[in-house]
Amino acid sequence: LMSPKTYLLICSILLITIFSSAVQHVGPVTAGRVSYVECLTKARQFSKGDKAYQLAGDFLEAELDRERTTTTLLNTLVGEMNNTLQAKDKLLDEIQNSRNKLESEFLFSLALGQPVVANRMTLEGALRAYRMSLTTLPPESLKTTTEQYGDFRDKFLLDASNTYMRRDCIKLNLDLSALGIVAALPDVKNELKDLFRTLSGHVHYRNPLPTIPGIYIGGDQPTTSALAICMARLQGEHHCDLELYVLDAHGDPKCKLVGGKVHTL
Repeated sequence: LMSPKTYLLICSILLITIFSSAVQHVGPVTAGRVSYVECLTKARQFSKGDKAYQLAGDFLEAELDRERTTTTLLNTLVGEMNNTLQAKDKLLDEIQNSRNKLESEFLFSLALGQPVVANRMTLEGALRAYRMSLTTLPPESLKTTTEQYGDFRDKFLLDASNTYMRRDCIKLNLDLSALGIVAALPDVKNELKDLFRTLSGHVHYRNPLPTIPGIYIGGDQPTTSALAICMARLQGEHHCDLELYVLDAHGDPKCKLVGGKVHTL
């Protein structure tokens, strides 16, 4: 009778032999891994009642079962993780949607009794509503307001290379100019390239507030014209339902934006 150590050594040699034979049998090995199914088949072919080969086959079968169990467990965990992430993204979208509604209602309620100049706040709320409408985008896309503005700008304000203003934006600039909000087209185009960053640098509205209650946007040129054009396009795409009054550089209201169009007061 052979000793246990000798028996284990022989089994190890047989396993190596079987794996080597299987590699030759099944061809090149991807990433250094031999298919357990192929090795198990090979071991069963060699066994023919030999206990050593049978032991090797049992070992490979156990390894195959372990791999199947691990794969099933990993697939289950990945599935649960994806479900959790989807639930989280849905909850965040609902929170964002609620925030948009609350901010719009707050601005509207506040503006019923007093004038409110809200350049950045109106743009941020409309851009969030725009992002919420893009249901086919991955949840991680366009998370920042700067990214949201860039995406909207490239689709609705300027061409993809930011070289030309779109035709409807040129028409809006003409309509604004006719009612006293005047800025040269090249200056407005340049302002539209990075409008949100420009507004982020404006801490206070420096002119006296108007006397009539309402929501106002405006200030220095060409920022006023660029913002008015952007908000009108956001209105036209149904991302902002607020009625907005536009102020000139002196703080005087000149026109209003309703439904994506420029109207007289």
